[in-house]
Amino acid sequence: ARNFGAQRVLIVTDPGVIASGWVADVQNSLQEMDIDYRVFSAVSPNPRTEEVMAGAAFYNEEGCNLIVAVGGGSPMDCAKGIG
Repeated sequence: ARNFGAQRVLIVTDPGVIASGWVADVQNSLQEMDIDYRVFSAVSPNPRTEEVMAGAAFYNEEGCNLIVAVGGGSPMDCAKGIG
């Protein structure tokens, strides 16, 4: 994230991945590098247009400048749509 000039990262994930602890690992890594972040986890299997648009609005409202997807295909697809 630092190599890409991240000031505030949007982490895109889903509730199952959060429960697994993977998101906490990413959060800890960002905190160690003193990089701010926000988490968007309103992602369902086969993300809907509404979820992507909500994520894009959240990205803009929170002043993010980089997206990191954590999880499987659904968070990755949603993150690509947000981007």
